[in-house]
Amino acid sequence: MFLSTAVTFIGVVVVTQPPFLTGEDLNMNQLTGACLACGCSFGFAIAIVMIRHLKEIHHSIILLYFGGYGTIETFIMTLEFGVLEFPELELSNIEVYMAVGIGIMSFVSQIFLIFALKCDNAGPISMVKSTDLIFAFIWQFIFFSQTPTMWSWIGGLIMVLGISMAGFRRYLDSLPESHTHKKHLWFILK
Repeated sequence: MFLSTAVTFIGVVVVTQPPFLTGEDLNMNQLTGACLACGCSFGFAIAIVMIRHLKEIHHSIILLYFGGYGTIETFIMTLEFGVLEFPELELSNIEVYMAVGIGIMSFVSQIFLIFALKCDNAGPISMVKSTDLIFAFIWQFIFFSQTPTMWSWIGGLIMVLGISMAGFRRYLDSLPESHTHKKHLWFILK
């Protein structure tokens, strides 16, 4: 598990395109974004472990607290920063549909995450969840016509390799002790 996690983390580092890889100057916006994303990942990891711990509680209770707290926190933050504004509610305004779509997709993905954590441990679930980067590449290209950089593709492929290693490890772990694959690939199970 450590090896697949390390490979996935290396993929994440490559995707962030640090200056020591690209040879470019340090961009403070990029550094700030990478640090905030690491903070987000840290907080989300804690949330995943907590959801796994609460697996006996009905999913609607977890979602109620998730949505309620998120609504209150967001309202306070938008008031604090003075950015509370509502889009014009016209049928032709695409922003309204996008905001509703974000809400629906967030709800559905949170439900799937809760159900997944009721079925399996937090480690494998969070490894598979890191594929959201690949989906972000695809949606970014479809909706905004932005092609990912070479570093993004390389990092994404490294991440997929790490996730595949975790899946292969689980496959090897399920084999009987006497199976030849388990004997020859013992180092993956360490």
